Amino acid sequence: MTKKPLASAVSVSPDFILREVREKAKLSARIDADLGELLHQVREHDLYERSGRSSFKDFVETDLGIGYRRAMYLADIFVGASELGLTEADIVGLGWSIQRELMTGCRWFADHDRPLTVENKRALVEFARTHTRVELIAHLDALGVERSSEKRNGPAARKRNRVAAMGSATTVEPTPGGPEPTIAAGDQAASSP
Repeated sequence: MTKKPLASAVSVSPDFILREVREKAKLSARIDADLGELLHQVREHDLYERSGRSSFKDFVETDLGIGYRRAMYLADIFVGASELGLTEADIVGLGWSIQRELMTGCRWFADHDRPLTVENKRALVEFARTHTRVELIAHLDALGVERSSEKRNGPAARKRNRVAAMGSATTVEPTPGGPEPTIAAGDQAASSP
């Protein structure tokens, strides 16, 4: 199969295209963060009714053309980040599915009276930045984060189990003075400033 030439009335350099796609990806991540905050406000205050919609689901799917599940995740990510003290800088640039897993991990530790310090959150954020979603889930599983049975089964779970079996950069260390593990991101995150 032959590659198609870049189609354009004006010659555009490949470097320009690569630069633009990187900028658009950054912009997209920023838009997701802002959209999550706005969607939370619409959902929290039933603002969809002002558009003549009977539900948040109807509003996002009909008026915005966004899938309901994704809209809920974006709004929940905003709420979770706010509650857990994660900043926009912590999560912007991560895909929304990785952000969702990060929130799951941070919230589980906070809900189970596990030590969730600034350093631990930073280690999880760094791990999320340098690993895939599947690797992050395997890391959270190794730390003892409980997930619903729906998320533990199926092809994604089997892939996570293979990743975990191959060995990840996950370490679980005891908390000084107590049996609870801290969140250590392993070699890559530990070496970052």
